[in-house]
Amino acid sequence: MQIDMRREDAAEPNAPPKFLVSDVTIYELDTKQEKRLSALFTAQGMLELFCQALATRDLDHLRHTSSQDFSNRVWRRLNSATVQGLPLEQFDIPELEITSTQFQGALTRVEAQQGGLPVTYLLREESGRFFVDDMQWQASGRPASVKETLSTLVTVQNFAAAVTLGRDPAQQKMVLGMMQETCSTDFNRLVWQQTDFLPNGGLGADTFLAAPLKSIVKSETEILIQLGDDRFGASVRLRKEFNRELVDDIVLIGGPEPDDRIAVKQTFRTLLANGEAVRPGGSTRYAAKPAPRKIEQAIYQEFDDESPREVLHASDVIDTSPGVQPAGYIEQREP
Repeated sequence: MQIDMRREDAAEPNAPPKFLVSDVTIYELDTKQEKRLSALFTAQGMLELFCQALATRDLDHLRHTSSQDFSNRVWRRLNSATVQGLPLEQFDIPELEITSTQFQGALTRVEAQQGGLPVTYLLREESGRFFVDDMQWQASGRPASVKETLSTLVTVQNFAAAVTLGRDPAQQKMVLGMMQETCSTDFNRLVWQQTDFLPNGGLGADTFLAAPLKSIVKSETEILIQLGDDRFGASVRLRKEFNRELVDDIVLIGGPEPDDRIAVKQTFRTLLANGEAVRPGGSTRYAAKPAPRKIEQAIYQEFDDESPREVLHASDVIDTSPGVQPAGYIEQREP
């Protein structure tokens, strides 16, 4: 057993020192567990509050029952609308069937069944209290870490939220800020730095991005996210820049054929370059192209005398070649 104590600040200079117990650690030799009484007393209560908040998507309570890292990477980047798009159906029922609890000093592992599926909660000590730092699930095609999975998907949800908001003509400045914050350097350079509005309703990308998560594949430089299937959904490529995961391109999938798919970045770029980008409300990015001007050939005539030279438009010149008479000409015949 280990008892941790801290000295209390003395109220008077000559007062005898006072010590307070800050924690008690019990070492079990047979199980090799390091049990802290602070974990025994607070971890389970904090976990119950977290599960209730997760089931109702209560962001305020999720932020207060999660570790700083979990909160900063996931919950503080969401709002009441975007949190609904995350794949958290397994946690809709807050009740846990705990199968085991392991105490590892500052880390507590709680293994349980929830929603009929296995899940492991990891609680980490911060400032003497235990907070949920991550969950581990067994889901095909995605990282085992729930925190890692959600952190990646938050970027996609924020892009979709910007598209939804972008249909409001009055919100274009905010939408452009959201897009620049969410997208890669290349996406910003080619698209968002070339416009002051969301073109063509964002191509309805938010509808495609609402498709169910199918897989997440990560490499050192990029992340590929597949939503939906080959009939409807989206393929999203995130690029790792500045220690962040940013949208570099999205392919919207409306069917199995190549013509049923739209590369968002290239399409936006083409619309802007051709002056075909439509503002929310219906107007195009550029003024309508003027009607082509009729170009008339100028005919130069030179005279033998000293009369000044004159330049006439072709429409003002009468063709006097044989057999050709000007319009309205009436031939005069001798009686």
